Amino acid sequence: MKKIFNIVVVLSTLLIIACSSNLQKPITPASEILVNSDTFWNYYYNHVNLSDDFVGYDENNKLLNRKEFFSKIALGYYLPISLETQDSIKHYKLYEITTAVDSELRDNIKNALKQDVKFFNMEGKTIPKFDFIDLNAKIYNLKTTKNQLVVLKFWFIGCGACIKEMPALNKLVAKYSNKPNVKFLSLATDTEKQLYDFFEKTIFSYATASVSDDYVVNELEIEAFPTHMLVKNGKILRVVSTEKQLEDVLLRQVKP
Repeated sequence: MKKIFNIVVVLSTLLIIACSSNLQKPITPASEILVNSDTFWNYYYNHVNLSDDFVGYDENNKLLNRKEFFSKIALGYYLPISLETQDSIKHYKLYEITTAVDSELRDNIKNALKQDVKFFNMEGKTIPKFDFIDLNAKIYNLKTTKNQLVVLKFWFIGCGACIKEMPALNKLVAKYSNKPNVKFLSLATDTEKQLYDFFEKTIFSYATASVSDDYVVNELEIEAFPTHMLVKNGKILRVVSTEKQLEDVLLRQVKP
């Protein structure tokens, strides 16, 4: 019996090692990512989405849950390396950033990941004052959106990146148009008059409500624009920065 047990342990260990080794090939090697800030941002934008579901490993290939993974990132000296996998779930291995890396590049990495950690820490919290009236006088609150997934976009007219992503967001709204329990609402810090004037020249398929700077910056503590947030029954599910990340996360929340 003991012999059989030992065989099982050995086989299990070999299986774990084999699986681990299959996950170790990076999509982009750390040496290519850490050349300069441009190579990092190109990699980060195209291959990193920590707001989506993923499998995480530390620098020693130890499996980490999502909370443990973000706790390590919050220390400020780890880079998530995206690994090649056979499934649709992202796999990341933490790579320790040494002092040999240029200080400006290290700061860029830390700042980017600091935002990811901040967004992760918002998950599960109650969004304050969930009570909005859009430009067509439609009310969005806990009662009118009960059991619905509300996709929020925080922006302002002077934000170039916010405007640039609107055509892609329009396609996303059309993609989920057959899902009545998915609502798209943008919250802009401009006045209603400014928004009416803006929409005379620009097509945006989201419903839009005017909100105060104080609400966005001080109460929600959102400082980067655009920011996207998924909310259901007043609870924050996920927070992301880009349209591409939003599309990935939304696809796992609701099948189009």
